[in-house]
Amino acid sequence: MKKKKIKFILLRHCETDWNKQHRWQGDTDNSLNDYGRKQAKDVIGLLKEYNLDCAVSSDLVRAIETANI
Repeated sequence: MKKKKIKFILLRHCETDWNKQHRWQGDTDNSLNDYGRKQAKDVIGLLKEYNLDCAVSSDLVRAIETANI
């Protein structure tokens, strides 16, 4: 039986206004800003070469938004 290689790709959430302001967010539920949404769309091109089975994120809006894009 051939073993399947398991790979993990770690991706941090994309930019929020608080990131841009160098503010600590912790568990504050901030959305991505326009640049953050562009970053998430740009990373799609890098991930297309992988056959991803799933995406897992925290329950914070910025992480979910990044994963959904």
